[in-house]
Amino acid sequence: MPSKHEQPGWRDVFNARLLNDAQYDGPHDIPWINTTTQLPNRLIAYSEAKRTNDTDQWVCFYQEDHKFLHDVWEEPDIALRTLKRFKGVITPDFSMYRDMPLVQQEFAIFMGHAAGHYWHEHGIPVIPNVRWGDERTYEIACNGVPRCSTISIGSLGCLKDRTNRQIFVDGLAYVMDTLSPKTLVVYGSTPEQIFAPYTNAGVNVLRFPSQIELAHHKEVV
Repeated sequence: MPSKHEQPGWRDVFNARLLNDAQYDGPHDIPWINTTTQLPNRLIAYSEAKRTNDTDQWVCFYQEDHKFLHDVWEEPDIALRTLKRFKGVITPDFSMYRDMPLVQQEFAIFMGHAAGHYWHEHGIPVIPNVRWGDERTYEIACNGVPRCSTISIGSLGCLKDRTNRQIFVDGLAYVMDTLSPKTLVVYGSTPEQIFAPYTNAGVNVLRFPSQIELAHHKEVV
């Protein structure tokens, strides 16, 4: 039987075009991200990037999903037109809540990687965002991400209470041990007691303040 995109009259409702020439990793076929060696100078959230002419910065997606889901996943050429104006992009941070069914958590990772592959294929420098939910997602969060490269994480909202903080710490330890990144881009707070072991081990931790921090002129967890 022919593949879907070979059938007459087929419409790409599955976003198969995002995956042209993609390679996959792990048992769930997570698209591989070809990570750039370039590092961001500044970060701007996607919703703000759509409204600015200051393109000497990198676009990230550390904000509510509804501010980028349509452009990234439902009409991906809209996001592509915006992102091509900027220096580079960090792959989408689709929400992963621990009370989500596991398949939804896994699909959030898949979507982010599919978008990242698509943008790389169109010449945009890409850094993979690594996001985990509960402990079952630690492994898949690392699938499709090159070792000893640059990765990005968001800490905003992950450190407020003891439970969330411990899950963040445990997931970060797994990710750092598995991927051994040379540079860790962090959007949000970087408490010394959490990040010092990595900086002391020689990891370049590159922190960028969140929009909330910039608005309140203080570090926010």
